[in-house]
Amino acid sequence: KQPVPSENLLVPYTEEATNKNVKGTVVLRVNLSKEGGVRSINVVKGLPHGLTENVVATIRKMKFIPAEVNGRPVAWVGNISYTFR
Repeated sequence: KQPVPSENLLVPYTEEATNKNVKGTVVLRVNLSKEGGVRSINVVKGLPHGLTENVVATIRKMKFIPAEVNGRPVAWVGNISYTFR
């Protein structure tokens, strides 16, 4: 079973990105502990004007319901994407 965010993922646009009408997807490689905490984040694909930084900061603060194997919580490494429209 995949990990699930314990809250909705809402990332704010920066003023500069709004003014320049930036759209696209930020992709992060995230390492989660078996307790659901964020261990590390690496940027796979970013966006300009502070959008990547906003996604990283939001994910870093989040807790997740841990991934499970055979009903037991496990650490997880995988990609998390966030799309700005």
